[in-house]
Amino acid sequence: MQSNVWVPYATLVFAIISGLFAFWKWADQRKRELYEQRFEQYWKLIELAQETPLIAKQKVALLLLKRYPEYKTETIEFLSDAKKRGGPWVDQNAIQIEDVLAHFTAEN
Repeated sequence: MQSNVWVPYATLVFAIISGLFAFWKWADQRKRELYEQRFEQYWKLIELAQETPLIAKQKVALLLLKRYPEYKTETIEFLSDAKKRGGPWVDQNAIQIEDVLAHFTAEN
């Protein structure tokens, strides 16, 4: 008879734990989705900075890379390599490339 007293409490605790686990899984999935969306946005900026024929869009796309500090290492490597290789794209965007590199190296 005494075990019947604990059944409602055990059910409640189990329901709370199940709810917390479901919330934790949802939050983890949402975090991954947001990370993927952010990476896609970053990647689109890289593509836009390189492929658009409009120089103004290239310049703005390069400057917007500063909003993605989680990809700082990749951005520094990409822009440093581009500077070493040179070419018309680097010449057109030299000021913005230097600005982004200075922004990320100053954070160290």
